[in-house]
Amino acid sequence: MENQGSKRGKTMFSFFKPHKQTSTNKGHSSSNVDVSNRSEQPFFKSQRVEIDVNTLERYPGLQIPVWKHPINQQHEIRKAYIKMGPYQPKLVEYPMTESGRQYRRFQYTWFDQFPWLEYSPSKDAMFCFPCFIFENKVPRHLTFTT
Repeated sequence: MENQGSKRGKTMFSFFKPHKQTSTNKGHSSSNVDVSNRSEQPFFKSQRVEIDVNTLERYPGLQIPVWKHPINQQHEIRKAYIKMGPYQPKLVEYPMTESGRQYRRFQYTWFDQFPWLEYSPSKDAMFCFPCFIFENKVPRHLTFTT
């Protein structure tokens, strides 16, 4: 084990010494950069866009795709939908749909098996919640989002 006692007495300033600024007769630094207002004006400041959750369409299949919203609002809209979570209404009875010779209906227990699933009562259809949230302009599978 090496002797670490010789390093204990040093401070950060012994390794990193500040440069001394030379000033001109006008009182400006030699770098010709005005740093007097630097703390008042940040380099980049993004404006936070507040989204009213009550104005967003709640029913899957009727929602405007996130990518169709203005680009500066898309992140906040995604966050608002994620905060609301998938739309999973518990109905007394889901409508029957004829499929060939069989009748089928949505089962509420599917929400337990597939927590990402959404159901639209107005369209009597299921949708993929993450597919809606992260859909691009050219979706891979329209079936899951429209």
